[in-house]
Amino acid sequence: MKVTDKALLLRKVNYGETSLILTLFTYNYGIKSFIFKGAKKKNGATLIPLAFLEITYFERVENQLGQLTQADLLIHLNDVLTNPRKSAVLFFMCDILNAVIREENIPQQDLFRFLSAELVEFDKSPFETNYPLYFLMVLTRFLGIEPHFDEEQPLFFDMREGAFTRQAPSRAQFQLTPEELMWLADNFLKGKDQILARSLPRNERQRLTRILLDYYSHHIGNFSVPKSLAVLEEVFD
Repeated sequence: MKVTDKALLLRKVNYGETSLILTLFTYNYGIKSFIFKGAKKKNGATLIPLAFLEITYFERVENQLGQLTQADLLIHLNDVLTNPRKSAVLFFMCDILNAVIREENIPQQDLFRFLSAELVEFDKSPFETNYPLYFLMVLTRFLGIEPHFDEEQPLFFDMREGAFTRQAPSRAQFQLTPEELMWLADNFLKGKDQILARSLPRNERQRLTRILLDYYSHHIGNFSVPKSLAVLEEVFD
């Protein structure tokens, strides 16, 4: 069966001299994997992380891998490709999405619409150093792991329970300073522009990023810190 869909590229693996195996986040079917014969010659330069594509493929009942026949760019990113800091963030976002979206053939259209709109906005907007923090925080909403507030003026962030609370967690967790607790509790309630506008010293921004990644590890099975984080921190230095 021939199918046309929209997709974001999450991962590619070499297959022979000219072909690729692609993992795509599709609009209609969620995660799907494909073999794309001759891709290195046809589309090598366009298949970057989170490339926004219109794809045509054949579904093969006898094989988990669909056969991709065409992949055309729907959105041409410009600044992301030439700005090293934006490129580092793009790779980081792609690594995070690979770690949290795993089950195949489960549509997540709200998340797809959010990601495609964010890519356009991220590319055309001035670079903001808080963007990775914003992305990690807002993504929790689409994954169903957004922290909730048990009480006002919380004293603790219980990562296992996903709650800002006045009760100390029952098990040892990442120790937050009062300033870190306040920043997270405050900004989980704020909008994008407010989060991006908040001034943060480099070391605090890095620590908050690692706190959020630790939170993910409590709620996403087999989640690990992406290797791209080291590049992100180096580029932001």
